[in-house]
Amino acid sequence: MVTFQEKMVEYAAGVLHKKKNKLLFLNFLTDISPACDCVPLSDAPIVKNIGVLAGTDPVALDQASADLVNNEPALAGTCLKTNCLAGGDKFRGLYPEIDWQIQLDYAQQLGLGSRSYRLKKI
Repeated sequence: MVTFQEKMVEYAAGVLHKKKNKLLFLNFLTDISPACDCVPLSDAPIVKNIGVLAGTDPVALDQASADLVNNEPALAGTCLKTNCLAGGDKFRGLYPEIDWQIQLDYAQQLGLGSRSYRLKKI
């Protein structure tokens, strides 16, 4: 799985090559289902709708998004059965065998951005 995660980061790096400071990234933290958006069906959202995040650093944006999701308590009646409290890692609760942070660490290592961020609410 690690190789797959690293390859996804490398492909993103290839797309973003020579576009630094020319792009704006958006993450919509709404109806966050337990499976990837590519899955043809959807289960109940695991946390409440959080909002929309925007930024020029895709790594910081994804880190902030993950932190905001993890800082929410899980909604009742979802397939998420562990790490349900605010602060619990919802993604590891859903997929304990996958370390999602590998992708952000590797993206930072490749220079795609930083996992550090400053969240500004508007």
